[in-house]
Amino acid sequence: SGAYDLAIDGGGNIFVSDGGNHRVVKFDANGGYLGHWGQQGFGDNNSDIDTLYGIAVNEAGTKVYVVDFYANRVKSFESDGTFIAQSSSYQAPSSLPERFDNPAGIDVDPVTGTVLVTDSDNRRIKRLDGSSLAFVSNFGALGSAEGFFLYPEGIAIDANGYTWITDSRADRLQRYG
Repeated sequence: SGAYDLAIDGGGNIFVSDGGNHRVVKFDANGGYLGHWGQQGFGDNNSDIDTLYGIAVNEAGTKVYVVDFYANRVKSFESDGTFIAQSSSYQAPSSLPERFDNPAGIDVDPVTGTVLVTDSDNRRIKRLDGSSLAFVSNFGALGSAEGFFLYPEGIAIDANGYTWITDSRADRLQRYG
């Protein structure tokens, strides 16, 4: 219950963010159940997930990235559910640029491997290192002009390298790149 997002790897495997059950569910290309991982929790346990939202898979299909909305963090796992890393930004003081405030959408740049996350309540987009999930940079700010956001949620990087971002409170789509 509570499926929010999905991602598909190069082999056709489907990964679903099942927020209501605090887990990632993996299916094969025909929809056959392959397994799941995650458990309800807000702590530092590798499998703890409070409120799962966005999900993305890297180009090689070896890493799955998930957004934990209320815990204000991103986690990465191998495609079999083995924990890899967690963003440290959820513990950062609120005045620092790497601090998340209700992240929602996520995608992986297929060229650089950089992870991009919509940081909804901070009205910006964060770039994270695809291996360590360390903060790299961010862009955007509160506003309704081009390049600004009222509430960025969805994000996708297309085959031409453009980053597309939905802004749900501004009822618009913006393109970067």
